[in-house]
Order: sequence, then structure tokens, then C-alpha cells
Amino acid sequence: MIISAHNRYVASLARLPERPESKDLENALMLLSERKHQFMTQDNKVKVFTWTPDEFRSMLEGHGFHIEKIIGKGITMPLRISNGLFTRKKYSEDLFNSILQFELALCDKPDALALAGHTQAIAHKE
Repeated sequence: MIISAHNRYVASLARLPERPESKDLENALMLLSERKHQFMTQDNKVKVFTWTPDEFRSMLEGHGFHIEKIIGKGITMPLRISNGLFTRKKYSEDLFNSILQFELALCDKPDALALAGHTQAIAHKE
């Protein structure tokens, strides 16, 4: 099975605008501290639930899955590359390849999971 989950750490940080106010920080802290487990997509049609990398691993193992590998996906966006740039329809092939190589290099680093927008596991039932 291949399964992906939103990372609560990055989701908390992504909730903060460029110029946060106290209420923005309080909302991000609620998500980070597990007092608020979800948020809605921008169109308010889908609830998004979040997990920390450790919670994700524990949940899978607790349900009898043997994890072959967990990687982080989507590290450079939203942490450093703006959504506007990342979702632009046209950008240079050089920029695309550079982002791709950087993302792939981070996938090989187990401790980079906390930076990833999503964690993805490859697992099978024991």
C-alpha cells in the first residue's frame, strides 16, 4: 500500500500569513498542539486532517502494517517557494529540474520528514 498524509507541522506553519497577527498564531498553535485536527480546503468542500510523522508511523504500525519506507513530499513548497511560483503554468525547464532534484535529494533524508508538506509511506500488512 502507498498512503500519504498531511504533515501537521508544515500545515501549522502554512496557516501563517506573511504578516501574522495574534489570532493567526493562535490558530496555528491550535493545529500544532492537536486542539484542532483539521482545516478545510480553500473551496470549503473537503476536511483536511493532519498527522505528525511519528503519529503517522505509529498509526500504520498500530494497525498491523510493516513500513518499508516513509519519505517526505513537497518540502520546498510551501516552506520556501511560494504557491504562486510553484503552481505557475510556465517556468523554465532549468528551474523545474532544480526544484525536482532538490526535492528528490530531501526524500532520501529520513530526518527531513518534519519539513515535508506530506509524508508518504510504502507499507504492507504483516
